[in-house]
Amino acid sequence: MLKLFLISLSLVNLSFGVDLNITTSDRDYATTSEIYQLKKNLLIRKIKIDDKEASRILEENMILSNLYLIENKLSKEMKNNFKILIEDKLAKMLIDEKEKNLHLSEDVLLSFYKDKKKLFFSKEIAFLSVYQFNDFDSALKFYQKFNNNTKDISIYAKDSNITKINQELEFSAIHPQIKGYLKKKTEMNYVVPPQKWAEHFIVVYLEKIKKEGYRPYEEIKEEIKKILIEENRGKTKKELVSYYRKRYGNSK
Repeated sequence: MLKLFLISLSLVNLSFGVDLNITTSDRDYATTSEIYQLKKNLLIRKIKIDDKEASRILEENMILSNLYLIENKLSKEMKNNFKILIEDKLAKMLIDEKEKNLHLSEDVLLSFYKDKKKLFFSKEIAFLSVYQFNDFDSALKFYQKFNNNTKDISIYAKDSNITKINQELEFSAIHPQIKGYLKKKTEMNYVVPPQKWAEHFIVVYLEKIKKEGYRPYEEIKEEIKKILIEENRGKTKKELVSYYRKRYGNSK
């Protein structure tokens, strides 16, 4: 029989939230409880290990955590930290449970899109690849090779182990030194001549420009769902807090 130190939880008034207590038990460690089995199942699902390995890991963690409690006193700060983590987890679990039946129909999503369309206006976006070189000659050779034929530019850059940085920028935010060249070329697949940039030389490749305009509904439907779910979570939290205070006598 192993004497275990157990962390017990109890709900108290709103001022104190979750109360965390350390107690002892003479319960046989090998006894499989519902909680122990639940933890084991969660562990198996989380890191995809078999039941035997899950049991071993759980046993080790339980023994080592108990050894810590035997040899060290749980400080008030640590105890409060555990309480905060548990309270946060329980709060999220409650909200998730309440939102299981939340149904966002196509009509609701489309209505939000039409009412809040300004949120989904996108300015002109430039998709750029910036190739970086240590000397001007290397940058110039790269530019001359691909200025009139950009078909193999990505393959060449990869094989030559050239530093490449991909960027998506609002066209208005592009540095004037680079934008001056791009204004002269409205078509895609344009290569800007070598430019001195800090300690390096760069060649900028304009892959495409996405014109300004409203993003299509189908493209942002999932994004709208996330916005509405988050808005509903805030409303649900307020309603539950109000319900708790009314029912349990705390009108704070």
